[in-house]
Amino acid sequence: MKLQLRTSKHNNFVLVFLLDIKKTIDTLAAVDFPITIEDHIDAVLDGLLDDSYSFVTTITLRLDPYTVANVGSLLLAQEELLDK
Repeated sequence: MKLQLRTSKHNNFVLVFLLDIKKTIDTLAAVDFPITIEDHIDAVLDGLLDDSYSFVTTITLRLDPYTVANVGSLLLAQEELLDK
């Protein structure tokens, strides 16, 4: 399961991608293997395609840590802008 978390790739809509990651996180927690917020965010960032490099840089350089919800919202907003 943890390998699945690390190898998930964003090859569909952002919401589906985020839900897939969340499902894996929840499954791991259900078998008494909780994932930290940092690991959750890392899994999301690791799963982004190469053209998201600037997004990943922006997230990782911030001094105040983001929440999972912040990262998800930013990704959804970015996807919406790109779809226009």
